[in-house]
Formats: sequence, structure tokens, C-alpha cells
Amino acid sequence: MSKTHTKFAALALATLAASAASATIVTVTLTGNSENINDTSGVFGAPGGRITDQAFTQVFTIDTKGGNARGDSTAVSFNSALGAGGPYAVGGKLTVNGHSFTTLGNNYSFVFTGGDYQITSDDLPQNANSMFSLDLHGAGLPTTVTAAAALTIDGTNLSAFDSFIDYTPATGADSQGTLTPTSVTIAVSNVPEPATLGLAALGLGAVALRIRKAR
Repeated sequence: MSKTHTKFAALALATLAASAASATIVTVTLTGNSENINDTSGVFGAPGGRITDQAFTQVFTIDTKGGNARGDSTAVSFNSALGAGGPYAVGGKLTVNGHSFTTLGNNYSFVFTGGDYQITSDDLPQNANSMFSLDLHGAGLPTTVTAAAALTIDGTNLSAFDSFIDYTPATGADSQGTLTPTSVTIAVSNVPEPATLGLAALGLGAVALRIRKAR
């Protein structure tokens, strides 16, 4: 490949990279102990039983360009540390005893960060009974989420109210409870959107064709 071709290819790649659109993915991970879980439906392996003082991991995955089906009910971006826009798709996953309960958060979900952080993930319409609800409040929460952060939830400087319910309409059974998180970590990543990846592939193909024709 000649120097001219090399420069042309490099310029094309730089242009594609500069114009790439990406979605910001914010991952909020909490760990701690279950305070009180009534596992009526057996989601966590204890049908009809009660789970207390068991370690848990809870992960919220917030896609700032994901959207959800109930944009009229999301109250997403009031002073949001995640930036203007929304509604966001908020997926939730809680793991206790090696068993997990998940929500996609693509129906009713919101993120509100006007001082406190309030995160809700719910797959069903508003006021239905299958959801995660988290409220973090106190000092140390980032006013803008642009980089990783790790915080201790000590109940004094930073506190949390964390609850969930998983309702099974077919049986009428549910599992619900409250959690006591002791730490929270925040991670931020940028993921290219599918349309951008497709355009990039087309662009690279055009560069390769141009170089072959110029030989």
C-alpha cells in the first residue's frame, strides 16, 4: 500500500471514529446482606420460607439511550447525574443463595438524581407489583456520573432504602423483602450503537474498494 493510500485509510478510519455514536451504560452494583425476604414463590430457593442475613449482590444496568415503553410515566431526568434525556431502560438483577431475580426495566423505570439517587426497574405497567426500588441518600454521591466510583454505605454519611417484589400472576405468589446494602460501585462505559457499527463496516468496505481500484 502506498503512503497516499495509507493516509487515505487512516483519515477514513479517524472520520468514522469521530462520528461514532455510542450509548452510555451506567452499572450500579450493591452488595450487603438481606434484611428480611419472604420467599413465598421460591425465587431464591426457599419456597414459603424466610431468608435473613444472607449475602446478596444487586446490579442495576442503566442504558441512557435504551428507552422504555412508558415514557409518560418515567420522570427520568430531573437534575439527573446521568445527563438530560431519557426515558432510560433500567435493568435490575438480584442474586441471593445462588438464585437470581431479574427485570428488564423496559416498561416502567426511572432514574432520578436530584441530590439523592432513586432508581426503579419494573417490567410491568406503573403500580404493578414486580419491581426493584432503590433510594440512596447522603454525602459522596457524584453530581455527574462520568467515571467509576466506589462508596461505603455506613448509614450515617450515606444511607440506602432498598426493596423489591417479584409477583407471579399465574399463582398469585410473590417473593418480597428489604435489603441492607453496605457498598455501592458505579461503572461507566460507552457501547457503540448497532447502526454505528453497520456504518463503520460499510465505510471500511468502501475504503478497501477504493484502495484496490487505485492499485
